[in-house]
Amino acid sequence: MTNNIYSEEKLNLLLEIIKDINKVNPEKIIGKTFIQKIIFLIGRENIGDFPFTLYHYGPYSDELSDYLSFAEMLNYAKVEWNEYQGYSISILNKKDIKLPYAETSKIEEIINKYHDLSANDISLVATAYYLKDEYKIPDEKIVEEVKKVKPKFSEDYIKKILWECEVV
Repeated sequence: MTNNIYSEEKLNLLLEIIKDINKVNPEKIIGKTFIQKIIFLIGRENIGDFPFTLYHYGPYSDELSDYLSFAEMLNYAKVEWNEYQGYSISILNKKDIKLPYAETSKIEEIINKYHDLSANDISLVATAYYLKDEYKIPDEKIVEEVKKVKPKFSEDYIKKILWECEVV
């Protein structure tokens, strides 16, 4: 690694997750919102150590955003903007990545569970888990609390997504 500020472990984790999403769902456009939320969900399993705060689109990590920029600078990843689809993240350079098997297995399990969700839907799931983890919001109040953070969604829609994803 050429820079001591960045951890090779975190960089590898980010790249492995992007690669695994592409493997499971090659047609998926992986955007910045989706990658933030899937890595938050993976982090709930004690994999990676990115700090998250609650932001407009749900849990957000400045550090993860920096790692994505760093991966792009090293030509490991490409981040493109399309006015119709938003950001698209892809792997450029097949960096040799070695993650522990237990982590790889858990990452694949989470990606398999959430890879088909839109950025909006995974944002609802991640926001619900963030509120449950950080503020100890009970299941019976989670839909109402997610609605407060994400008012553009109806309570019925939030409930449907959280139920389908087994959050509540």
